[in-house]
Amino acid sequence: MPIWLWCQWRGAAQPMPDLRYGGHLPKGAHGVRLELELDEARVLRSDFELWHYALNGWYLPGSLRDERESDAHQDRGRIASSWQRMFDLGWRNRRYVAAREAKSIQGVTWELRPEDLRRSTSFVAR
Repeated sequence: MPIWLWCQWRGAAQPMPDLRYGGHLPKGAHGVRLELELDEARVLRSDFELWHYALNGWYLPGSLRDERESDAHQDRGRIASSWQRMFDLGWRNRRYVAAREAKSIQGVTWELRPEDLRRSTSFVAR
């Protein structure tokens, strides 16, 4: 099964999830936040906000003009290929995405090794 990670939770200023926030687990549930160090080649990173375009099957336009033109022809191949933008963490279009330093960046990997673990923090979800 894929293992989902936060690479940058709420921008560069808050890279790790803040355990004081709700929504990580059901309220009152015990959890553990793992701080990991993984080789870049083992993690596929994507823009968390843009991920919702793929998740919902929406076209991710590259510009306002592209958005207007895309309404006329929504073929599946064009929609799927537009999702490549979510992997380009340097891509910036103010209408759709924040600057790199402000992005929420998720990652996915297939394996965690004991040597990947740097620190763990136990918490009770709020």
